[in-house]
Amino acid sequence: MDSSGAKAVLLRHLECGPEDDTILSALRPYRGVKDDHLVEVLHALLTAAPQLNGPTEVDRVLVHAIWELCRTVRAWTRGPHEPMFHGRQFVPPEEKRRLESWTDEVESITLSLLRGSSVAMAFFGLPWYVVDWGVGPQTAFLAPLFTEMLQELTKEESDDDDKVNLCRALGSMGPAARGAAAVIRTVGERSTHPEVRAAVAEALRATT
Repeated sequence: MDSSGAKAVLLRHLECGPEDDTILSALRPYRGVKDDHLVEVLHALLTAAPQLNGPTEVDRVLVHAIWELCRTVRAWTRGPHEPMFHGRQFVPPEEKRRLESWTDEVESITLSLLRGSSVAMAFFGLPWYVVDWGVGPQTAFLAPLFTEMLQELTKEESDDDDKVNLCRALGSMGPAARGAAAVIRTVGERSTHPEVRAAVAEALRATT
């Protein structure tokens, strides 16, 4: 995916016609949210990151697409159930919580990038969500970024929870994150924390 492709993905997910296969089209009428859609937007956001945190002027269409998508997802899942719009079924509570956490994370990443934060800093909260949402196998495109984050944590005193979350996220990607094995192993060698060492062992089994 390149920058123009990322922008096209974000604009496409604003479509909500009956023949569209997008995040919004799955909400009215409700027909089940696809993890592939949520992950695709995250991939587009990662690809578009240099356009958001680099120049002094940003693409208004790009920013509007991100904000409109988040605003609409939140509005359409807020309730109450309106059969005319949602169809017979409204978004189940568990899926609603999933969409809320996804929307919060997309907004947080975007705001951080617009402030000029590095990509690693903007996406620093994402490893927890990758594990919590169970989308590891679909997020292999994040493996290089997560590996870079974990590498940085080996250079300084850092929160053990961050190391655990990154190891678990990389492990959840399976062999696609094989390139992170050396860094994961270093984390284990330098830590005496039982939870970190357990996360390291699990990640190494999954990725190698």
